[in-house]
Amino acid sequence: MTGKDGGKIESVLIVKTFKFRLTPGVGKGALMAQHVGASRFVWNQLLDEAKGEFDAFCEYSPYIPDAKPPPVNYYAFSARFKMLRARTPWLQDLSFTICRHSAKRLAVAYTAAFGRVKKGGKLGLPRFHKKSEDESFTVPDSGRFKIGARGILLTKIGWVRMRPNRGRGDCKVEGKPKTVVVKREAGKWFACVQCEIDNFEPQVLAKENTAAGVDMGVAKTATAVSLQNQPTIYKIAAPELDCRIKRLESRRRRYQRAMSRKRDAALRRVGWDGKPSTRRVKEAELGKLRKARAEKGLKASLYGNRYDIARRRAAKASRQLANFRHNALHHIAGDLTAKHRIIVVEDLQVKNMTRSGKGTEEKPGVNVRAKAGLNRAILQNNWGMLRGIVEYKAQWRGGKVLKVPPQHTSQRCSQCGHVSEENRQTQEKFSCQKCGHCENADINAAKNILALGLNAGDNFAHGIGAYAHGDCGVARSVKCETTHFEGASAAGFADKTNGNAGCVG
Repeated sequence: MTGKDGGKIESVLIVKTFKFRLTPGVGKGALMAQHVGASRFVWNQLLDEAKGEFDAFCEYSPYIPDAKPPPVNYYAFSARFKMLRARTPWLQDLSFTICRHSAKRLAVAYTAAFGRVKKGGKLGLPRFHKKSEDESFTVPDSGRFKIGARGILLTKIGWVRMRPNRGRGDCKVEGKPKTVVVKREAGKWFACVQCEIDNFEPQVLAKENTAAGVDMGVAKTATAVSLQNQPTIYKIAAPELDCRIKRLESRRRRYQRAMSRKRDAALRRVGWDGKPSTRRVKEAELGKLRKARAEKGLKASLYGNRYDIARRRAAKASRQLANFRHNALHHIAGDLTAKHRIIVVEDLQVKNMTRSGKGTEEKPGVNVRAKAGLNRAILQNNWGMLRGIVEYKAQWRGGKVLKVPPQHTSQRCSQCGHVSEENRQTQEKFSCQKCGHCENADINAAKNILALGLNAGDNFAHGIGAYAHGDCGVARSVKCETTHFEGASAAGFADKTNGNAGCVG
């Protein structure tokens, strides 16, 4: 295959996900909710058994020669699931395939945990799932579901009405459907169909020999600089849409405060004295009262019906915020991959950068509130999600994403290469102390990132995990400073000045 510029593009096998909105009736919705609860129940039960066996092995292994740890692979978990299903009557009425997939997920989680240890990272064993964390189930076998024009047939559930997540019309997928993930988000049901597309031909939009370096930021989500020194600033929201985001965030905080008040009021009715140390005891006591009411056929909510109403409204506001940001990230990634064949990004370890700064009782942290605000701002800009979207969109369009080490990219001069903390004077202004070069700090960092990617070639094509702290110099304390550029739009705008136009701001 050849692109529009004559370049040869190889066809590949990719996995593409299509998202649809489900509108089940009362009966089908109850069956789907039962499978969600069953998948979570199987995960927690198998994890509890695995942890119990491992604790027993650690206790008695010194006294048993040639003792081997209990297996945590899929075959062991599958055998345990069959025994769990045999002694659980209500689990036998649900789909065997859907419930057993939790055993596979748990085995994959243990494999990933041990793989991190081999690479020098932390163990990070699987955790128990709460109801608010895991509201999904997976149909792993394509023979257990069938996709129609206006619905989907799920095993043990039946036909469920389905429509495109956006717009109207029939539900169409590309390639061969392999897996369906059904999940509930803020009270709404969605189906994510994963399809394998063999001999996929990328749709090449960018010209040959086009590249850009992308710098992630807090005040500006991303700043891209092309080979022609043409900068482009991207933001999650334009100034005219900031008020909408602020209203949604204010609404979410209001409902979360209402949830806290109603929860504390319910606990005080059973004798809670307001101390955090006794909260769990009273929550367990309150849960027993609600369970007794449910056994009598009465409506029973843990903290009351008004608490549930506030929780649903807070979840709706959170989902609207997430959708707004997710849509903006797709616009940014689509614009980057449509204009540039090679995109160079920093190999930022967002999890490490957003770690809490409160420290311990022996060594308490410094500027904890400022660090918490910086962490919140980083997570709201979704650097990791943006990089992931750019990676798969670049694959669809025949491009490549290179990752480079992020050290000193914001402190290095793009003209002479001088590195100094004094170069980065504020969040927005960069002034080299050696050659006097002065320009916007994010544009200067994007130029450095592009130069690193072009000089390194494919050495950074798969990322470097050793660079764990990101750009934590002067930028760590000043990235929260706000800045304003005229003419911003929802998908970003192009700065009409060139890279050597002097100081910006």
